[in-house]
Amino acid sequence: MKKLRIKDVIKFRKKRTESTKKTFIQNLKNERNQQNNSEARNYWVGSESAIKSTFKHNEPRYITDKLNELNELLLDPTHHSNTIKQYKHNVIILKQFENFDFNLLKPSDNIKILSQRTEDKILTIKGLPVECVPSFVYSFDDDDEIGAIWFIAQKDGFKKEELGMFADILGRYLKLYFAEKYVINSQYCIVVDLYNRKFIRCSQLDEGAIPKVLDRTLEEINKITQ
Repeated sequence: MKKLRIKDVIKFRKKRTESTKKTFIQNLKNERNQQNNSEARNYWVGSESAIKSTFKHNEPRYITDKLNELNELLLDPTHHSNTIKQYKHNVIILKQFENFDFNLLKPSDNIKILSQRTEDKILTIKGLPVECVPSFVYSFDDDDEIGAIWFIAQKDGFKKEELGMFADILGRYLKLYFAEKYVINSQYCIVVDLYNRKFIRCSQLDEGAIPKVLDRTLEEINKITQ
């Protein structure tokens, strides 16, 4: 298996029998092999890109401009029904963040976005390649501390323990690649569920407020794949 996304791990957890779990993993392997390193188009790219730009530049016009663009596209009668549905879902997300206070998600406006290497995006956990793709990793406080933000979207959103899996691997990613140079501030290592406008912090995992379920789920996947 080339990689596991956290979304794949979440889908696996929802399977109720060993047979359906095995079938899911086999289908996932086949799907990854057929992709030949090409990624499917991100269904949420319109809303995600605008929200990321707003966070980075502290400028809400990115959301406003994208909303205007999508609303114009919705008026075009030539679009396929599935495309119209995609636009509508992205509009729903953008409207939720139109007046959102992004300062809740970062220590200050004075942050420095750090580069991330593509080759570092796969972490080996329990012998499995698990993908971690934070939206931004940034430094602050005179370049001594770091935080990170990961915007994710899925229809109907995620449960708390599912968001916890994203936060879990985000914390590991930062410890593996940034802890040598920076102090990791877990209060500002945040995963944001765009569909429900909910967010959790890595500090909540550290405090036990949200259960850690990633390791034991990966252990189960590992047993099935052997």
